[in-house]
Amino acid sequence: MNVFHYLSEDHSAISKRLEETTENYSTWTRDRIFEESKNILQAIKDHFKKEHLLVNNLKDESDMHQVLSTLNNQEKEIKSEMDNLVMIHVDEPGFEQGLESIAGRFDEHCRFCGKTFYRRVKEKLTAKDLRQVQTQFERKLLS
Repeated sequence: MNVFHYLSEDHSAISKRLEETTENYSTWTRDRIFEESKNILQAIKDHFKKEHLLVNNLKDESDMHQVLSTLNNQEKEIKSEMDNLVMIHVDEPGFEQGLESIAGRFDEHCRFCGKTFYRRVKEKLTAKDLRQVQTQFERKLLS
């Protein structure tokens, strides 16, 4: 399993679901919007846990402080928006905009990971470390 390919595909799948949900906000039933939003938010949380497997396997974080800081800040901002969204009922003003904002921030996060984070992690992980990450990923996906 190529961990970086998997994460990129996961990014794309989540982004597509966010886009589809925001595009259909006015046509889908509120129950469907609620269920889909709930599932998407959980998928984002699960995705962040997978990204942390990469970070947790870094033995040498030198020259990674800025990258890791950006990664953590983006995650905090997205999680904060997700926390705000769950406090709004799906029928209330602001829900659709909150979902759109999360979609925009998540897309920004995906671009950052694709252009910077994954490249830098690949430079830092040894072949043995990468095999360990792949094993952890497989366990997480199968559990």
